[in-house]
Amino acid sequence: MRTLVAVMALVVAMVTVTGEAQSQFVDGSHLNEWRKEYKKPLEQSDKDHSASGLFMGYVAGICDGFNGQRFCTATGVTAAQVSDIVAKYLEEHPEIRHKAGYLLVTEALKKAFPCKK
Repeated sequence: MRTLVAVMALVVAMVTVTGEAQSQFVDGSHLNEWRKEYKKPLEQSDKDHSASGLFMGYVAGICDGFNGQRFCTATGVTAAQVSDIVAKYLEEHPEIRHKAGYLLVTEALKKAFPCKK
């Protein structure tokens, strides 16, 4: 447990010093590939359900993590609704898919659900 706390403290310190983490596991291109599978009909024989699930899970995780900070979803919004919003945003903005995946998700959700000032 102490090791986990120490590792987490180190990660927080590195992010604080550098302003952002140096590596990204998911960029817009990865997210877009998952989006393509997400948008296929459920009954389509070549649908990759794991990639579809990765897309929805990634978007839901970012939504849970940043909701109330970078955007403010309405009560009752579902994971499918936020996934649809992000999918549409990625489809409409291919020029920014080089960005980190979490940035694209937060940008899409900020446009859809801005926080009231």
